[in-house]
Amino acid sequence: MNNNEQVETNPKMDYKKNNKIFNWFNFSNIYEHISEFLGIFSALNVIIKNICYYFYSIKAEAFYGIPRHYFYENAFGDINIKLILVVIFVLILFLPLIVKNTRKKIIISRLEASGYSFIITLLIVQIFLDLMIGIIDVFNLTNINSCILWGGVILILIFIFIVSIVSFCVFFMFFTSNYHSAEKEIDTKNSKETQTSNGIKEKLNKTYMPIVIFSAFACIVLFVINIEFPDKKNDYEVVFEGSKPKKILVTEYKDCFILMDIEKIDGKQEKKLFFKKSVYEISKKENLKIKFVHVDEVSSD
Repeated sequence: MNNNEQVETNPKMDYKKNNKIFNWFNFSNIYEHISEFLGIFSALNVIIKNICYYFYSIKAEAFYGIPRHYFYENAFGDINIKLILVVIFVLILFLPLIVKNTRKKIIISRLEASGYSFIITLLIVQIFLDLMIGIIDVFNLTNINSCILWGGVILILIFIFIVSIVSFCVFFMFFTSNYHSAEKEIDTKNSKETQTSNGIKEKLNKTYMPIVIFSAFACIVLFVINIEFPDKKNDYEVVFEGSKPKKILVTEYKDCFILMDIEKIDGKQEKKLFFKKSVYEISKKENLKIKFVHVDEVSSD
C-alpha cells in the first residue's frame, strides 16, 4: 500500500460539518430531539401565557376597578389554542428541513414539492394579511387620509406579493435541492458539480432562514395584537332579571362569576354599555339568566 495515500474528503460531509444551520436542524435523530423541542415549546407556552395574564390583569384592574388577582386566571379562554397554532405555524415553516433530512426514505416529486410550497406560502401570505388588518385596526388607521391609507395598503400588498413569490421559490428549491444534488453527486469524480450543488445549498440557507424568522416574528406579533384587552372588548355575557339587563360577567374566579352592575345600555344601531366602575359581586354559577350581547362601545359611569 502507498504510505502517502491520502484520505479522500467528501464535499457533502464537509458541507454538513461546516454548515451550522444544517447541524442544528439535523433531524436524522429526530426521536432523540423531540423531547427537547416539546420541553422548549412547553416552557415558552407557560412564559408567554403568564406574561399575557399579567398585563391583562393590570389593564383589567385599571378599566373595571377590580383587584387584578381576579383576572390572573381564566382571563383568556382560547390563549392556549392560539399559542398552539403559533407553534404549529413555526413547525410548518421548518417542514422543508424535516423533509430534507428524511429524503433517504421519502421521495418528493416536483408536483408534491409545488403543492407543499404553495400551502406554506399561502399560510405566510395569510399571516401577513391578517397582520396588516390587525395593525390598521389597533392603531385606528382608518381615520387617516384615505389616499395615504390606500397608498400604504397598496405598498404593503406589493411587499406581500414579492414575499409570496420569493417564499414559494425558496421553499420549492429547498424541497427539491437534495433530490437534484443527489443526481449530480452520483458521479463523485465531478467535483465542480458537487461544489455548485453546495453553493446552491448555502444560498438557500441564507435566503430560507430570514424568511422563516421574519414570518415567525410576524405570526407572534399578530398573536400579541389580537389579544382582546378589556378596553377593546365588545362581547359580554349579560345577566338579565326578567327582561332587563342588570349585570355583566367580566371574569370567572374559582367556581364563581365576577359580576358588575350595568348603569345603562344606549342605542339601537350602535349599542353603548355603561357599567359602574369598582362595584362588583362574586356570584355562584346557579340560576342565572345570561345572554350573549355585542356592544360597540363600553365605558364606566
